[in-house]
Amino acid sequence: YFMFTRFCHIPPCKALCINFVNGLSVMLGACLIVGIDDITNVAIGSILGVSGGVYIYIAVAECFPRAKQAQKTLKDKLISFLAFVIGVIPIGLVLMNHGHCEAGGDAH
Repeated sequence: YFMFTRFCHIPPCKALCINFVNGLSVMLGACLIVGIDDITNVAIGSILGVSGGVYIYIAVAECFPRAKQAQKTLKDKLISFLAFVIGVIPIGLVLMNHGHCEAGGDAH
């Protein structure tokens, strides 16, 4: 949203609509995967790996340089780090008891 409004100068309402449509593509992909009965764990892992790679590429190539430019003071850097930590904590909490990577834990 901020990339659309700040750097592309798209009006907020239009930027929200674009984000909504992008979110629908995620839901469409999830529905397709759920609808396939005989998909293997290797296929799901491959899809998730490619998807994660796309997100990392966008973050590093597009968002990180702009975020770094916007951080002028130490306070800005600390706020950005705090926001990152706040985002990482829920992910870590979810993964703490996620057992399919342990021996004998391959079934959900």
